Amino acid sequence: MKKKTIRFEYFLLNEMLYDSVNNNVTPVAVNLDEVLTELQQMPIMTRKIDIINGEAIILVSISYKNRQRGQSRYNYWHLQFVRVRETMLPSIIDENGICREVVLRNNENLAEFTNVLYDNNNNVMLIQRSLEGVSPRYVSDFFSEFSNNQIQPIVILAPSDLQLFVDGSLIKRVSFSAASCINSTNPSVSQVAEASRGMGANYFDATLRLGMTARDSSMNLESVRGLLRSLLGNADVKKLNVSAKLPGEHSKVESYDLFEQRHDEKVPFSFSREHPITNNRIFMEMENKYFDSLGSTNLYIRRPENE
Repeated sequence: MKKKTIRFEYFLLNEMLYDSVNNNVTPVAVNLDEVLTELQQMPIMTRKIDIINGEAIILVSISYKNRQRGQSRYNYWHLQFVRVRETMLPSIIDENGICREVVLRNNENLAEFTNVLYDNNNNVMLIQRSLEGVSPRYVSDFFSEFSNNQIQPIVILAPSDLQLFVDGSLIKRVSFSAASCINSTNPSVSQVAEASRGMGANYFDATLRLGMTARDSSMNLESVRGLLRSLLGNADVKKLNVSAKLPGEHSKVESYDLFEQRHDEKVPFSFSREHPITNNRIFMEMENKYFDSLGSTNLYIRRPENE
């Protein structure tokens, strides 16, 4: 049998509340139970949002499940999204190398499934990741549309990331990459993102550094911590690196990749024509991985500071 690895990634869901008085954004935990219950009553084709290049996201299946573990019973949702596209039609090739195009009827389009496990008690989503599937950003856009709130997925990271840079740390350089659609609690990041969107850019890179200065010089530690706090876990941030010298007699300047500790699962699937990788197989693995790691997942969760 052949093997394929599928990755599942953990996210918190937050509603972003804008404070017009203080001109800042505060993340608050959100529960989607009511929204999902309402969506269950809607026709499938009305559970849809349009995205880019004529593509669309549709929530085609919603089911409420429960599982007994020891003395506890857990309730959770299984959501199936599809990403519908009208372009980039694939071809079929046989063992002799002869290709033919896939012909669709007028009322048909290609669709790529994405499975999601939503734990409404812990406010955690486990999302199947694939290049052609529904990204966490589109999942949050979908729920923002149907809840009339600004929903943002927060990548769950190891809780030790910010604790690296204790008092006395010398910060030499901070660099990050982000999507220009980012919703950030940091006004400077929001301004750069707005400028990037204005120029038609989908992504931007930013680097803050000291340059040629004395060996014991450092960027402002508290300001850097504030910036990192606003970027860490944001699903629209693609890269985040810090060059710093930590306290210690023999310490030297080192580079730290703060996305190295993303909490995810990489699951190998054996498959063949007779035993394909189905959505049921994928979700069964998601359930097993989620509940097996539930304790460690809670250790990873960094809740909004106002909770």
